[in-house]
Amino acid sequence: MTRHTTRRMTRQYAAIRLLELGPLRFPEFAAITGWPASAAAAVLQHLRSQGLVVSARVSARREAGTAVYRLAERGSLT
Repeated sequence: MTRHTTRRMTRQYAAIRLLELGPLRFPEFAAITGWPASAAAAVLQHLRSQGLVVSARVSARREAGTAVYRLAERGSLT
């Protein structure tokens, strides 16, 4: 009998791979991942604390207060 191991993608890795496709507002990020807002926020905060992700506030009136997340220059996993 052969042993089959399945490797699971961590949320941090998945978030980085997603942000490699381009910047996302927080609601978009949470919707795409399907994670609870608290989990999505925790992952993004962790990646920010590691210097892998940066965020900025949107200045458009209808999206005021919404953060946009993108990879930091050195955050690519390629």
